[in-house]
Amino acid sequence: MILLAYLGLVIFIAIFEFTRDKQTLLDFLSFFNILFCLAFPLPGVFLFFSENNNLNTSILKGTTIDLNSFQVPLLIFLTYFFVTIGFHLDFAIQSANKIHFKEKNSGHIITYALILILFSCFSILIYSAQNGGLVNAISNASLLRSTVIEAPQFSLVKRFFLLSFMGSFLLSSLLFDSKSKRKKLPLIITFLISIIVSLLSFLLIATRANILRYVLTFYLVYSIKKGKHSWGILIFFITLLTIISSYGKEIFGSLIYLSDGIDAVTDNFQNNINANMQAEGDQSNVLDEFSAPFFSIFAAINSTYELRLFSDWLYGFASFLPDRIYEAPPTVSYYNTYFLVNTDKYEIPSGFISSCLYSMSWPGLMLFSLSYGWLGRFIQQVTYNHSHEIHWMQYIYVYSALIWSDYTIYADPKILLQTHFWFFISCFFLIVLSSKLVISDKY
Repeated sequence: MILLAYLGLVIFIAIFEFTRDKQTLLDFLSFFNILFCLAFPLPGVFLFFSENNNLNTSILKGTTIDLNSFQVPLLIFLTYFFVTIGFHLDFAIQSANKIHFKEKNSGHIITYALILILFSCFSILIYSAQNGGLVNAISNASLLRSTVIEAPQFSLVKRFFLLSFMGSFLLSSLLFDSKSKRKKLPLIITFLISIIVSLLSFLLIATRANILRYVLTFYLVYSIKKGKHSWGILIFFITLLTIISSYGKEIFGSLIYLSDGIDAVTDNFQNNINANMQAEGDQSNVLDEFSAPFFSIFAAINSTYELRLFSDWLYGFASFLPDRIYEAPPTVSYYNTYFLVNTDKYEIPSGFISSCLYSMSWPGLMLFSLSYGWLGRFIQQVTYNHSHEIHWMQYIYVYSALIWSDYTIYADPKILLQTHFWFFISCFFLIVLSSKLVISDKY
């Protein structure tokens, strides 16, 4: 019966996505639907069919799973419908239609893009110098992320690496703007440089999600502009995203040996691939990657804890302060990991539903889901309203959709703020420097 409930929800979401009216080919709710299915009902379906009811053994070792519990599917159903209701509230559209951006100083966009790229390069140079050079910095990236070695003194500059992403978006918007009369060759050269800097940033941070969003943004903007999918380009991007998603960990693990030469990197990469193939067997890599939010629901309903209320948002903002000034307490991911596997050596993101349960229990989950849906529609409407007037707004539209929907998986304010710090700060200065905000009832 519960299996049918999970299957029914997946089918309902698929039908709803293909039949509902959308302002663009893919909108905010489209991304949410995809990630929500991957994070919640699909792991439930796969768990019923998997051998020994096993999906992700590293998480299941510390979690009590009752497949017949009605609470988990009920929470998943309620969350989805409350988010969807919030997304379709007329008040979200009415509020968004009062926000107007009037572009000014559009000629300074390329200057701003160059500043972002240079700032990213400067941050990379400082960080590399602290690690004994660029090669050593790339070699240490995976070890630093796994906390095997301590971060260097000026590791805070890593927050500015991805400013080159915004530089790429702005240059791309100018390059493919049909109204632009600028010379294309200098733009193309600068754009290619921004891609190289972004690739270095990606290697130094050693996180697959960053490059996935970066690559995906270009394709989604292209498809939204065209109003349709190009099968050739779509197949290329799906192949690229599949390679990054499937072998990203192995690539970063192999780069540890970069200082020993390319042969050492390739040999270790092949060894990692072979080891993982033997260990994983027939398990679904994609569902394994997204299964943590599903299992976290069992941890949230079976554990005893005090409600966190809005403390995680306060700790998220406090995490930007240096530790010698204020050491921010652990956030929801830390406690979720403890409830799941009883360890503090790493953190497992709680996912949307569990994060809300830890914070405000069932009533808070419903209220937050409604507010979350409203916020997504508000941001979508604001950016969509200006996407045809301001050439760079489509990139803001797409990347904002990716960030908003990503919260479904991570749902930790600290992760959200730290991961996308570059986007928030670059957007703020972009709007301040190149547009004028007007609040009016007339649009």
